[in-house]
Amino acid sequence: MTNQSSLPLEPIDAALEAIRRLDNALSKCGEIKTDALPRRARQAPQLILQAGLVPAIAFFLSKLDSPEKRNAYAAAVKAILEPESNSRDKRICNNTGGEGGGYPHIAALILAYAASQIGCHPNDIERIDSKLLDCLKKIGSKGVYLERLVVSYAEEIKMLATALYGE
Repeated sequence: MTNQSSLPLEPIDAALEAIRRLDNALSKCGEIKTDALPRRARQAPQLILQAGLVPAIAFFLSKLDSPEKRNAYAAAVKAILEPESNSRDKRICNNTGGEGGGYPHIAALILAYAASQIGCHPNDIERIDSKLLDCLKKIGSKGVYLERLVVSYAEEIKMLATALYGE
């Protein structure tokens, strides 16, 4: 088993664990719309294959264009990589539905897995700053091997998000 702040290497196991952790955190939100999560999850594998892993992550991060979305992203990263420290962070409840929703959570899911595979600390990816850029550089340096793992993981996330949240 892995330590508490990482995800398993195997994409299927990692996707199950990451979605379980995210869903546990979202379940504390009460009644919220989560219709955007499966839409964004469906985009991720194809975007990674077409653009490459780091450009796909950069695209998802570029959609975090407000403090509310950045806070939802930070809370999602924390829920996925540090579930024991996530008491009841309501910031995760934002941007789960609607037209522009889902980006913070999918960015967190994809980046959490990629970062945990190369040893980036959760604090390095929680905020969009130079530490995150350093981690993205390390992710990019791993090349096709890591990209294939993340695509497999993203495919599993897509199926699980659709099963849990509809569409």
